[in-house]
Amino acid sequence: MIESITLYCPVCDHHYQPAEGLWGCPRAGEPGEPGGPGGKIGQEHILQKRISGFRAGKLGTGRKSGQRIDPYSLWQDLLASRYIITESEYSDLLRRLQQKLITLEGDGFFTTPLFEEGKITAAAGLEQGRIWIKDETHNITGSHKGRHLFATLLYLEALRLRKKQREKDILAIYSCGNAALAASAVARAGGYELHAFVPREISPVVERMLIERGAVVEKIKRSSVGRGDPCYLAFREAVEHKGWLPFTCSGNDNWSNIEGGETLAWEFISGLEEEGRRPDKMIIQVGGGALGRSVIEGWLEFYRLGMVGYLPEFFGCQPEGSFPFVRAYYLALKRIAKNNGLACDLHYERQGDPRQEAAKILEYSKNGQSQIDQIIQFGRQNFDKPAIKENLKYIRDNRQEFMWAWDAGPPHSQAEGILDDITYDWYYLLEGILQSGGRAAVIAEEKIERAYELVKQSTQLEVSATGTAALAGLLELRAASVINPDAGVGLFFTGIER
Repeated sequence: MIESITLYCPVCDHHYQPAEGLWGCPRAGEPGEPGGPGGKIGQEHILQKRISGFRAGKLGTGRKSGQRIDPYSLWQDLLASRYIITESEYSDLLRRLQQKLITLEGDGFFTTPLFEEGKITAAAGLEQGRIWIKDETHNITGSHKGRHLFATLLYLEALRLRKKQREKDILAIYSCGNAALAASAVARAGGYELHAFVPREISPVVERMLIERGAVVEKIKRSSVGRGDPCYLAFREAVEHKGWLPFTCSGNDNWSNIEGGETLAWEFISGLEEEGRRPDKMIIQVGGGALGRSVIEGWLEFYRLGMVGYLPEFFGCQPEGSFPFVRAYYLALKRIAKNNGLACDLHYERQGDPRQEAAKILEYSKNGQSQIDQIIQFGRQNFDKPAIKENLKYIRDNRQEFMWAWDAGPPHSQAEGILDDITYDWYYLLEGILQSGGRAAVIAEEKIERAYELVKQSTQLEVSATGTAALAGLLELRAASVINPDAGVGLFFTGIER
């Protein structure tokens, strides 16, 4: 057990209680351009879960015995929903919802496979290294998204039990595929009405699966590049003006999905600890950023609580056809370098032609390695000092200078599931990467195609190019000599091929 779990807003410097039923900071302004009363547009009022007083116990998942474990039971002491209601109420709720999923979907949410892949290790150029893959295609609807949203369902139902509320709110999500599918399965298990805001060009297969699960499909036309995802804008309109609840895999709208994603990190750590293994690097594909943020925050949570004694370097990777997070990362490095007397020859102009300025990011990421390495090392060594903290505060409070909708041409990639216009969970993702000494990287489309084919040739996994994008990131980083051939690397494969 623990002393307390609170939801902390760094801008307000205030702790909120989960039982208040919050989705985001109540003092935030317009989502999409967060700002609070008395504050300025661009401040990131994004809630982060804080745990205090936890007494660390022995790690373990029962993986050696071949059992499948319910992560929301195994890690319940670290989940906010557990403290909104009594322990027995939580156990009954969890059992009921898992059984409903088994009835409707043929399975519930349990631990997923974690294995070492030798053929891929050799092909990736890690002759003396190792690759551990966590396969999330075994989750309901074939991706990690449901693991996030089941925690949100537990939060919703715990609040309803506490308030003795009979009626159920209407839920909303924006998505082009995996997140909407997961949301439809989880919402149906909870008995909630879900509206899914999707692109007008949605896959007929995905649309059929959504309708089969009772979701109301709201098709949205694509607007011009640079204005943001129209599905997200329509979703926010519904949340703000209709009172629907944000049932999303984005921490800026829904903090509770992040702790659901954290179970993936805890499962990864404990699975390797049982074997005495430790990855040096964790590479994560980044679209909206919730997976990356969840894995990093989950790892940091274990680290702060004394449940794991090391931090790997975290890498966030995006396709060359759309990389808003990588752009924000390099602009952050530029600011840190400028304010600490470090060299940085990135000459990015916010008002310049977006395509030309994006090309500058790509060029610098390839040709500025010595400068980049120096800034990364400085950031890691001084992360808890004013030299970094003051810059992070500026970055957090001036979002519009670092993160905005992708405007350098229509997003395109075979890894279409990570072509988000904005990386919504960019700030905490940036923090975690800087703290660990990792980096953000752009993946060439050729590497995305090669990784996908490599997995098809070497394994029996039915995973999409989006799902193998982290491996593509490894191929890119290995080719650039950023990752050494003796490294131990952790990857997530997520997103079944349809």
